[in-house]
Parts: sequence; C-alpha cells; structure tokens
Amino acid sequence: MNEPARSSKGYLALATVSVLALIALLFSIRISPARDDDGKYGTLPGHDWVKSLHSPAGAWCCDISDGRALVDADWRSKDGHYQVRLREDWLDVPESAVITEPNRIGQVIVWLTYQDGLPVVNCFLPGAMG
Repeated sequence: MNEPARSSKGYLALATVSVLALIALLFSIRISPARDDDGKYGTLPGHDWVKSLHSPAGAWCCDISDGRALVDADWRSKDGHYQVRLREDWLDVPESAVITEPNRIGQVIVWLTYQDGLPVVNCFLPGAMG
C-alpha cells in the first residue's frame, strides 16, 4: 500500500529538481544585443556620423556594426535605381531607403531587415558611383 505513495513522492522530487534546473539554466543564458557595446566600432572614422543617419522615409539606419559593407561588385545603379547583390540575387533598393547626403566615409553600406524571411533594404549609403 505504501508503494504508490513512494512513487508519487519520487515523481514530485524529480519534477522539482527538473524545474529548478530549468530555472538555473534560464538565468545562466546571456542574450547579447546586436550593438557596439564593447566599443570595437566606436573608434572608426565617421562612426558618430553613421549613427546619425536615417533614410528619407525616417528609418534610423543604426550603426556601422549593424550594416553590411559592400564591395563595388555587390552594388550598382541600374536604370536610375540602386541594387545590391545578396548571394546571387540582385535586390532593388527603394528610393525611400537611399541616403542622399554625401558619403563621408567612402564605404558603401546597406542595412537590411527581414520580413517573412525575405531581405528588405532599410537604408542604403551609396558610394561615388551612380
């Protein structure tokens, strides 16, 4: 008769230990934001200027560390509009994402977001070509 009481106590002890282990695991996980918290990009020339950029649509472009630097082969001007290459596909840059002030750092940068798993250009800082 005592057998069911022992197994339910054992089950309760196991469940308690499992919950405590899960709580300890959750407290040990550190979530790192995609920012320049360690300052590794803060000393780059133009860093503060880039942080101040926003698209004509009003979207903040964020930071050098949030953008993707492009080489000349990965961006182009076609029919009066910019395009950027992601993997093997060319993605049109909406006019509302193009930063129109002169590029003070000389590096072409694109800032992307993803909607339904597809890349969308949030901001685009073109170079001298165009």
